[in-house]
Amino acid sequence: MHDPSLADLHAAERLLGSGDVAAALRLAAAALAGSAPHPAWHRLQGLALVASGRAVDARPHLQRYVALQPGEPEAWINLGNACIEAGDAKEALRAFEGAREAGASGVPYLLGRGLALLAAGCFGEALDWLRRARAEEPDAADVRLALGQCFAELERFDELRECIAGIDPETLPHGQRRAFAWLTALSGQDEAALALYRRLVLEEPAEPETRVRFALLLERMNRVQDAADLLGAGGTKAGSMEVLARARIARRQHHPATVADALAAAAAGEPDPAMAAQLWFELAKCRDQLHDPHAAMQALSRAHGHAAAAFRQRHPGLEAEQVLAWLGERLHGALPPPHPPLASDPPTPSSWSASHVRERPCWSRCWTATRRCRCSTSGPQWSTSSPGCTRCRDGAATISTAAWPAWMPRSATSCARTTGRRCPATCDRPAGWWTSTRCT
Repeated sequence: MHDPSLADLHAAERLLGSGDVAAALRLAAAALAGSAPHPAWHRLQGLALVASGRAVDARPHLQRYVALQPGEPEAWINLGNACIEAGDAKEALRAFEGAREAGASGVPYLLGRGLALLAAGCFGEALDWLRRARAEEPDAADVRLALGQCFAELERFDELRECIAGIDPETLPHGQRRAFAWLTALSGQDEAALALYRRLVLEEPAEPETRVRFALLLERMNRVQDAADLLGAGGTKAGSMEVLARARIARRQHHPATVADALAAAAAGEPDPAMAAQLWFELAKCRDQLHDPHAAMQALSRAHGHAAAAFRQRHPGLEAEQVLAWLGERLHGALPPPHPPLASDPPTPSSWSASHVRERPCWSRCWTATRRCRCSTSGPQWSTSSPGCTRCRDGAATISTAAWPAWMPRSATSCARTTGRRCPATCDRPAGWWTSTRCT
């Protein structure tokens, strides 16, 4: 006998697969308002809500479907992906553990679990899972973008460039194209990233994160006024990254006082150690430009602590305290006497002063080569192996603003996933591609 409820369900799945999310939501809401709806309506409602950007609202429906179908791996995978979208990495990991117990396998499971670990800051474990996913599908763009994001977090930029090489942005859905543009910038391909961001801003002028990242790229390329014009006077609700971008632009335009308070508030409340390190480091440079060396050193000390925490998170086998030992000794010693701030040199196009990574993956690069004596001697005449100036033999030193390295690690605020991917028309499962954005 023909079941009209199942016919409506299949119709809603086709609507969802074709991109008509609003129509699918209307059908799902009507079905769930009736008596004894089919369990799959919870699944469809949850997936439609995720597709419309309402991952938090989607979770109860996907959790209900998991409770009704606990032995279905796809149910757990969809719940895990929704948790990632909602920013709950801990619950996402629990969901993927449930998928494992239900017998999940294949790239949707490997990719989803790798992304959950990436969101949780477990970069080494994420790398293992994402490599397994790429071993199964070496040319899959979503897998390569997720793996590239992991390489960026681990500051392995040569591997990042190799991972994303050859990806055609024209073949990517819009969300994946955003991730590709950012990874292109992080890999040092400035002109290619610039072209991608120009197009992205035209396609979605109201998308805050795109505009902020484009502004960071422009500032790093010494196009400071263009970056300021792009952000405008009002906020874009992009969080700490926007505060950082506006602070860098204001400092380069010699207006640090306009952003110092907002920068201090953002730094104090930032939970991610990598982003917190960048915010405190930028605040130190602003305080120095405001002729407040004591406040600058205090901010730099906070930046040092967060940078060490971020280092340990990414490289648990190494001792961050040893790598940054010189700076730790300097910051725990006596503060230097007040000194006139040194004008910041504009970064060269090859430097990473406006992105969130260093130009070279070498955390042992420290401030020892950038110390400046109070006699104004710097560079070759300042000994990096012994404490003292080779010219005046004075052991007192300050840190030169002009030479402060801008290589703080980037924040894990971008996601290589997207939910806007359609299955080819030749597939007979119109809604199956919603499992981890892939066709099942």
